[in-house]
Amino acid sequence: MAATGIIRVKPWVEPGAAQREALTLETVKLALELGSDLNTANTDGRTALDGARALKYDSVVSFLVEKGAKPGTGNPAGRGGRGAAGRQTQREPQASNPDGSPSQTPPN
Repeated sequence: MAATGIIRVKPWVEPGAAQREALTLETVKLALELGSDLNTANTDGRTALDGARALKYDSVVSFLVEKGAKPGTGNPAGRGGRGAAGRQTQREPQASNPDGSPSQTPPN
């Protein structure tokens, strides 16, 4: 996911626009060779495919889709995300019964 721009840091040397897509594709290929799971999602539910699409790197998107990449879910249940004001938010845990079903709390 870092290779496709989901995790963004300031590089020591900024490659030109023409080089960025090619470098990203090579980095993604190397990550897959080394055993990375291309469908791993970050805390916002986004995957490498989402990052490549956001950057409009068509060659990277094509490669990931060819390898079976799936888009992320946006913000999976129970995970933190960014609220409207850009602050980190966290959903409240829901109480459950021992069998895993949601508990029914009677109204007061």
